[in-house]
Amino acid sequence: MDTLSQLPASGKILSASISDPDTDWPLGVLVMSAGSPQDKVDNVASEPTQAVYNGVTLTEYSKAGYLTAKPAADVDLKTFISEIDSAAEGEILGIAFSDESFSTSGVFEGIEDLYIELSDRNIAVEPLSDVHSK
Repeated sequence: MDTLSQLPASGKILSASISDPDTDWPLGVLVMSAGSPQDKVDNVASEPTQAVYNGVTLTEYSKAGYLTAKPAADVDLKTFISEIDSAAEGEILGIAFSDESFSTSGVFEGIEDLYIELSDRNIAVEPLSDVHSK
């Protein structure tokens, strides 16, 4: 954890998404994003919930993949817009990119389309750590 903590400018990792949180959850990380390919549409919008992993109480938000080069795990722009339109008060829309999002031919344009849509709707894009600190 000491090595990873050198990556953020603050020296603190604030949020994580880990495949085995019951055994690997790092102390001090109080926010988790989670989602599964099987429930991808259900993972787009959620209200924060409290969870305990590896003895650590944290706040959990859901997320879905977007253009991660793993189509079975992704939501598309049309689905994400539908989730925006049907989101309830207090729900947070979570979306995750991966390094494949930027390295796969033609994918960048899809990400740009998402940001244009969000901008046209005056929807702020914030990292999870900022959402959690509000």
